[in-house]
Amino acid sequence: MAFVGDAALDSYRKVHRRRLGPRHFLISDLASARPANPLERVMYRSAVTDDDVWRTFEGIGSRRRSPATLFAPGTIARMARAG
Repeated sequence: MAFVGDAALDSYRKVHRRRLGPRHFLISDLASARPANPLERVMYRSAVTDDDVWRTFEGIGSRRRSPATLFAPGTIARMARAG
């Protein structure tokens, strides 16, 4: 027997997972204390030398931007030049 609220809860679950899923993955991955891979080292290094990349990192860390913004073509190009 399905309850009236089941559809609403399913909808909420999907929205929650879509919005917070990437952030949860990023936090869980970084919390594993594994060594940074070469791509991550380039990203971190470029955030130190390029203000736009730093702003992207800051936006992700402050939860104003999605972690997916790191893979925007412009951000990747800036990281490649800076790193």
